[in-house]
Amino acid sequence: MTRASDNYSRFVAWAKVVLPLTALGLLSTLFLISDRVGTSDTLPYADVELEEIAREQGIRAPEFTSVTDDGASIAIVADKARPDPDDLKTVLVDRIVATWINTEGARLDITAEKGILHGAQNNVELTDGVEILSSNGYLINADSLTTSLQTTEITSDRPVRGIGPIGQFDAGAMKITQSDQRHVMVFSKGVKLIYDPLRETGE
Repeated sequence: MTRASDNYSRFVAWAKVVLPLTALGLLSTLFLISDRVGTSDTLPYADVELEEIAREQGIRAPEFTSVTDDGASIAIVADKARPDPDDLKTVLVDRIVATWINTEGARLDITAEKGILHGAQNNVELTDGVEILSSNGYLINADSLTTSLQTTEITSDRPVRGIGPIGQFDAGAMKITQSDQRHVMVFSKGVKLIYDPLRETGE
């Protein structure tokens, strides 16, 4: 029993020396092999522009909710949002859906293919296929518009066209605000209206 114990002790002592040396030898061999294969001073993504990488960064299906100073709730969702590489306070969004609901339940749903959220100005600029649907029966199409995130104010200095309880209309500009818990739509710059009394009476 004593001789077996001595042999085991010698084996442990030998292993403590040999195994680390073996490991060190293996590591040295790996370094030698890698040196022979060749090294590169350039990173794998060195040929990719940093701006292109920044543009690819983003968030899938982002959501934003807030309450305006005049009490309306805002909910904004999009397919994707990514930072503007030229302005850290600006966010670019794709396929945006924005909803305004005031305290009386009046609702505005706005959709667009593209959007730019300006953090410094606290607003969102919408472009490409902008559509507004109001709970009081208006469907409006616009080339572009700007919506405030601080208060209920939606403006467009570009032509708009739509249909509502009064009929079909075209205008060179539009502004939507809130007054007495109602959405007030003001059209200007060459308004053209095809009045339809049947739509107004609901017949």
